[in-house]
Amino acid sequence: MVEPDIAYPDAVLTSIPLTLLTAHIVGTAFEAYTIAMAGALVVCCLLMLDTLFWHAPVE
Repeated sequence: MVEPDIAYPDAVLTSIPLTLLTAHIVGTAFEAYTIAMAGALVVCCLLMLDTLFWHAPVE
């Protein structure tokens, strides 16, 4: 099996701004900006907790 070029922390760091951008677009399109951003912030917090505690970087 070939190792992917993208590491897990890189994928998480990419997904956080993409989550917020998607929430901004969806919230603006459906006029539910507060609900969309609140949901995205919960997802981002879970991604950060996952990266910091469950999949912590090891050197």
